[in-house]
Amino acid sequence: MKPFAVFVLFLQLTCAAWAGEAELLFVRRVAPLFAGKCLACHGKDDAKMKGGLDMRTRVSTLIGGDSGKRAFIEGKPEESPLFLAVTRAHDDDWKAMPPKEADKLYAEQVAWIKEWIAGGAPWPDEARVQIVAKANEAKWSAEDGVTAVTSGGQSPEWTNRRYKPEGLWAYQPVKKPSPLESSGNPIDAFIAAKMPADLHPAPAADRVTLIRRATFDLTGLPPKPEAVDGFVNDPLPDAEAFAKVIECLLASPHYGERMTQHWLDVTRYADTSGFANDYERGNAWRYRDYVVRAFNADKRYDQFVREQIAGDEIGPNNPEMLVATGFLRMGPWELTGMEVAKIERPERVLVRAASLGGAKRKSVRHPSN
Repeated sequence: MKPFAVFVLFLQLTCAAWAGEAELLFVRRVAPLFAGKCLACHGKDDAKMKGGLDMRTRVSTLIGGDSGKRAFIEGKPEESPLFLAVTRAHDDDWKAMPPKEADKLYAEQVAWIKEWIAGGAPWPDEARVQIVAKANEAKWSAEDGVTAVTSGGQSPEWTNRRYKPEGLWAYQPVKKPSPLESSGNPIDAFIAAKMPADLHPAPAADRVTLIRRATFDLTGLPPKPEAVDGFVNDPLPDAEAFAKVIECLLASPHYGERMTQHWLDVTRYADTSGFANDYERGNAWRYRDYVVRAFNADKRYDQFVREQIAGDEIGPNNPEMLVATGFLRMGPWELTGMEVAKIERPERVLVRAASLGGAKRKSVRHPSN
């Protein structure tokens, strides 16, 4: 084969590879980006089409808008009005798009459009889009993460964001893992499996150190001398003797007080309202004590959460349920005559939703879970 013919064949194959990559990029990144950032003004409503530019199809986009110029030139992003507009660096020639600064594309999104145009700007029809998406679904999900059902966000990007599967572990059905071989506690085997090669476990703590750690952890208080002596002199094997210590600590009323500290941190508990006025909350302590009782009673976590959200509906004649809804009044409140009701109420709802979400994300747990 002649050298020129070889060169032409190589060029054709290279261009085909570029086109294939650009088509994948369009289906995976560019088309969803257009749908989320462009079509609201350039395609969803013919009567409200901005600048005369219709971006619903390749043909209509190539026709361009009121400027009379094509929106993009295949293979030449630096000469394409579409790309120049999203860079927001050519205001003299092309108005920045999207117009609002808050909606501007991230650098990565701008790069997608540039790469797509440089690759020939392929725009497959809907049938081809479905075929490509289906063929690459597993690969893209593994790389980008998976979508999760939500109540919606303030932008399409947030509503349709993807999550790494390992980041959603708390929302998956509980599965009992296969036990690993271990000479000690089964948990040690799982830790050892992920431990870096140059890191080694600390030696086992002696009984004095162990009861001190456990007591501070579960009650927030130092162990009593008689408790230390009883554990140190217990003739039972370490595991059995320590189990007795833990049961004793869990039965202590101080256990509920200690666990309540963690819960009140994430629910933003305070005895005053915060901000400038900082009014006293004379009955806030009732909610605090409800939480203490819940932990000491080993209340189920799902019941614990439901009572705080809707205790007045669950048990309208039960004072304990009414006190539980004190959760809804936690967090800082600015109570002034300048508050606008339409703004104030949504803000307070958002504060409570954020507190509840934070509590769940931090995995505040009961021993029963």
